[in-house]
Amino acid sequence: MKHVVSFSGGRTSAYLVHLMEQKRKDNGWEVEYIFADTGAEHPKTYDFIRQVVKHYGINLHCIKSVVKSEMGKGNTYKNVGLDGIGYDLLNIKNNMLKYGQFSIMNPFCTDRMKTIPLDKYCKQTFGKGNFKNWLGMRIDEPRRLKNLETTRDMFGKVSRVNPNIMYLAQISDFTKQDILDFWATMPFDLGIDEHLGNCVFCVKKSAKKIALAARQYPEMAKEWDELFKDENIRLLPANKYPKGVIYRNMQSINSIIQMFSEFSKDEIKNSIKKTKALDSECSESCEGNLDQADMFKEVAQ
Repeated sequence: MKHVVSFSGGRTSAYLVHLMEQKRKDNGWEVEYIFADTGAEHPKTYDFIRQVVKHYGINLHCIKSVVKSEMGKGNTYKNVGLDGIGYDLLNIKNNMLKYGQFSIMNPFCTDRMKTIPLDKYCKQTFGKGNFKNWLGMRIDEPRRLKNLETTRDMFGKVSRVNPNIMYLAQISDFTKQDILDFWATMPFDLGIDEHLGNCVFCVKKSAKKIALAARQYPEMAKEWDELFKDENIRLLPANKYPKGVIYRNMQSINSIIQMFSEFSKDEIKNSIKKTKALDSECSESCEGNLDQADMFKEVAQ
């Protein structure tokens, strides 16, 4: 049985790499590492990924989604290698040209660009049923540990939802602070603030995080805004959000920038800290959870 780690490029996920390398060396585990690139991560995230690969000497399978232009044919993937990952919004644009504008009401980006390509790659490479999928979710993230919940059948037998989805929390009691302390002892670290983790302007992030990211990286914010202005990107019938309006409370990146225009960068950051919004990388997970792949296949055509 292979153990396939879905590496996200974050600190917690990288700590999982650290532990899995110990399992591989000490216990003889067969471990594979895979990264699905959306092209929307912070440039320093890509630097961190390369440092992790170099430090641990792992073979990281890097893939990107490939959009089939024909309706009725779902996304597949291509191998791009470590040199092929990096900040580039073209892949997101290609997905929206086919599937329409994504938003907080319709965040299909994770499914089309991570979950489905990862699922197809793993099943084609390792064989269906021949691997366990590992995700970097900590013990202090109970809402994200969905597959640790149990079910009870008619005979009273208790079982996990999916025994092939595994979490960092199952082999480590490290909390967020423990992870930060670990990387503080290492010769390298992820050189960005937490609100910049995952896709920089992710639709699942709070307005404060988006405002702070836009203040810190105005050129990236401008490029993100321009992406949604493409006239060829359609609005889905069920999506009541207008063009470019993709965040909570019917906000666009420009309206969020305007909302916080009278606040300084430090004031926004302090406000985030007070509301403990920095305590989680995103309000929801953007991990490529292969347990969800089958449910998306019918709607991802």
